[in-house]
Amino acid sequence: MRDIVVISAFSCDPNIPSEPTVGWTYLRTWMKIATSSEAIEVMAIMSQSSKLATDAQILLADPTAANYSTVAIELPRVARILEKSQHLTRFEYLLWCFLARRYLRKQSKSRNIILARHVTFASELLPTPISEVTGKAFTVWGPVGSLGEANAFLVIPRHSRWRSQFILQRVRDAISRLQSRRIARGVDLVLTTSQALADDLSKQGVETLAFPNTRLDSDLLDIINKGQELSGCAPVHQGGGVSLNLLCVGNLVYLKRFELAIAALLDSRLSSATLSIIGKPAQGRENYLLQIADSLGVRDRVQFLGRIPRQEVIQAMLESDVLVHPSTREGGSAVVGEATAVGLPVVCFARTGAAVVLDFAGGNGIKVEANNYSSETLIADAIVKASALPRKPAQIWHRDRYLEMEVGLLTAARSMAKMRRDLASE
Repeated sequence: MRDIVVISAFSCDPNIPSEPTVGWTYLRTWMKIATSSEAIEVMAIMSQSSKLATDAQILLADPTAANYSTVAIELPRVARILEKSQHLTRFEYLLWCFLARRYLRKQSKSRNIILARHVTFASELLPTPISEVTGKAFTVWGPVGSLGEANAFLVIPRHSRWRSQFILQRVRDAISRLQSRRIARGVDLVLTTSQALADDLSKQGVETLAFPNTRLDSDLLDIINKGQELSGCAPVHQGGGVSLNLLCVGNLVYLKRFELAIAALLDSRLSSATLSIIGKPAQGRENYLLQIADSLGVRDRVQFLGRIPRQEVIQAMLESDVLVHPSTREGGSAVVGEATAVGLPVVCFARTGAAVVLDFAGGNGIKVEANNYSSETLIADAIVKASALPRKPAQIWHRDRYLEMEVGLLTAARSMAKMRRDLASE
């Protein structure tokens, strides 16, 4: 009988960035492990829409796949309205999680599940179905933890929703401490995106390990290496009157606070700087940054590129002087990871997921301390300082961090399974 590894990935879609792509990345990692070992079988449980996209990709990658499979945890017909709106995704997940727990309970009675991994969502606020098999299998939750900085919403200029976003972040911080502790007690190991969350859970007697949820694909690293060879090292700027090429990358939503990068162009030291913004608004939303750029009189120096392929994003990083990423909350920032791989200096807020990735990679950048007295001058200062930093490409992304971690977890799961068998035979 094969050992079963369960991957809990509600969102698992190779074609959608952020959370769904992370689910696919973890599944692809386990597909590599399963291919090299006939002794295990990988079973990925996910939403119906994720299964359709994932199966199509698996068919392209490995039409003869035998020891890994996908299972859709389907919602009742009456609840399928939840699948039709992004605003209802959390509610859809909660129902999915309840049904996934029932499915795992049934599977654990007839199959030899030795490891259960929950890889999406990365939020520490949402429960995980794998706790259903704790005590029967080695259960690992994460990486989880979406670090945010409420004070980042206070920096001037403030967008129209700053009050509600500030209050929401404060409330979220309080709830996350309680919720993460409660959920963590139901699993064997928690991987966290930050050391701060790991320390908090460890104090509660929970087994934890900090593991920022950021990884760069090998093909992306190849593009970075080739681009660096062609462009050479970018010159080091000294600020003050230099024509800097600034860059923002991400969805055009309030949480990213890209309006601060636009407002920084008003600083006399950045009077010749230009800003390129890569990304698009959420579905059904308008680009609110256009109006801000117009009202500040800097529209001629701001270029909106929309969503473009990742290789073009990397090329933009190679041609830029500073990545300005004033995001107020993130789990693991792939954009910052890519910037550190390129060697592009980063400006971000301290105590956010972006800052965690910057520190983890050892990249050059400026972490801004936000408070209610801060203004766009704070960001401009950071940009000028960051532009004077040398390019220092991070080397940590050249390792397959996911593969290393998951192989280690499989080894631990097998040891735990053997221990349980030995105890049962005594």
